[in-house]
Amino acid sequence: MMKGSDIGIQEKKAKLFNESERENCKQSEKYNQKEVDELKPERLAKTQDPLALMANSNNPYAFSTPHQDQSSFNQNYLQQPMPNPKDIT
Repeated sequence: MMKGSDIGIQEKKAKLFNESERENCKQSEKYNQKEVDELKPERLAKTQDPLALMANSNNPYAFSTPHQDQSSFNQNYLQQPMPNPKDIT
């Protein structure tokens, strides 16, 4: 069984431990905030350019599509391509 003085010592140790943990957390937060502040201009530059934003996206559905001529949209999808007249003979 613990004596009253032992309980007081344990409480002091716990308080010191909690204070040191709190201080470590504050230091970590300061370090992390510094890193974030350094990355902000780079991140802003990427988000201002939509193409750069998509290039850096983790979205598996974000892919670049090749440019299609408008003429391909006007064709009937059932229409076969015209054969070369030289191939007909």
